Parts: sequence; C-alpha cells; structure tokens
Amino acid sequence: MPFMMPLWPTYLWTAKRGDAGELHERLTRKAIEFNAQVLPGDPKAFFDRRKENLFETHRDDDDVRLMGRMFVRACRDYVSVGYEEKRPFRVDITGWVSVQRDGDSTPWHAHVGTAHLTAIYYTAVGSGGELWLEDPRPINRDWDLHGDRHPERHYKMIKPEVGLLVVFPGFVRHSTHKFSGSVRACWVADMTINYEGIEERRIREGDL
Repeated sequence: MPFMMPLWPTYLWTAKRGDAGELHERLTRKAIEFNAQVLPGDPKAFFDRRKENLFETHRDDDDVRLMGRMFVRACRDYVSVGYEEKRPFRVDITGWVSVQRDGDSTPWHAHVGTAHLTAIYYTAVGSGGELWLEDPRPINRDWDLHGDRHPERHYKMIKPEVGLLVVFPGFVRHSTHKFSGSVRACWVADMTINYEGIEERRIREGDL
C-alpha cells in the first residue's frame, strides 16, 4: 500500500511491490545492459552519467514503458494525495537507471530545475546503500537559529528494498551511503507537472 510520510514541511511517498521476483530480475539485467554504472569514488562520473531519456531512447521496450506508466501513476497519486490537486495536469517524464557495485555511494545532490518530483524504484539491493533525504528550505535554517530544530522532521533515512518505490520533490537533497554487495540497481525518473498552455519539453505520458 502507498504510504505518505512527513519530511517536514513536505512529504515522501512510498509503495512496495513484493510479488514480482522475475520482473525485478529482468529489470536489473536491463539496468546493467543500459550501462548506467556509477563509478566508485568519482562524484564527477555520477553527474556526467548518460543524459539521454530512457523513455525516449527505449520507448519500444515493454519494460521501459511499464516503468514509465508506474512512475506517472505514482506522480499523480502523490499530487492528488499530498496536495489535493483537482485541476487536470499532464506529467512529462525523463528517466535513467543507476547501477552501483560494491563500495559505491552517491554524493549529496538535488534535481532542482529539472523535476517537480523525483522517483526511485529498486530492483536489486545488497547491504548498506541507505537513501538519505533532506528538506533544504530556509524555514529549516530559521528553526535552527532559534534552537527549535527537529532533525527527525526534515531528515529521513530509507533502507532500500527490492520493489520499493520512493517519490519526493525534486528540490529535496539526497544521497546514498556506501553500498556493499554485488550489484544495486534502481530505475529513476524526473517528472514535471504541466498544465494547459505550457510548452511540452519531454515525452508525454500518453506515449507510454
């Protein structure tokens, strides 16, 4: 079941799919095939990873289209539940995969300017590799200055699990601890929410 949790003053959206072992194995193989490995100890390699949009370059792949539809559906659920948005909107999506090997980690970063929402779906996990998220907005700094800061309110740690989907705003800073194991694979999507009259810049959900 989907679950909304507070990352004060915003929300995370999580859901777990646990009955698709064969699908997850296939998605992991494809993630490795798409060659999106993050090189250990080299932050520049992470930020210079392939820039193409999987949902465009592999749009004829059934699994890629499946993942695109899942991400878009999660985006719509997040917006409707978290913000009670009633106006019709279109979701534009950009996606890639992340494959990490033993000892790899991901530096702190955010998807500011590229996404309203970011989603991560895990298909293979090992030990470690915890996902950390931080709400960086100034209101948190103000609370810190006044001595009223509650770190548990705007920091969250999520333990990766196979079949776990996490959705959060693109401005939320995030990183992963060092991973231990043979392979950690996840599919990632940046999604923008557009209303009528806004020029389309990315693949449309209707194309998935």
